[in-house]
Amino acid sequence: MGATLDALDTGEVPGGYIRDLVVRVMPSILGGRKDGLSRVDEFEARHVEETGTKLLQRSQVVADAVKAKKLAIVYLTYKLADGRVVLHGHVGDIDNP
Repeated sequence: MGATLDALDTGEVPGGYIRDLVVRVMPSILGGRKDGLSRVDEFEARHVEETGTKLLQRSQVVADAVKAKKLAIVYLTYKLADGRVVLHGHVGDIDNP
């Protein structure tokens, strides 16, 4: 997230594998800024939600499994500093059987 924010703020996009990550995260940050988001945790939450939505839209296998209640997509972020996992939402049934 930090590399993408830096790239947007400075206009300098890193090379190599980090560039691939920056390019994939950038739309979430741009959309988030447009919607008034400013904190890293807000951008992270938006990105995981958008990634989950894209997965559902782009994979019929995943969409069918979610519809059949065999799979769920869970939008989580992990806080490295304290080991917390934050749930931002989900698609599908996440109840225990």
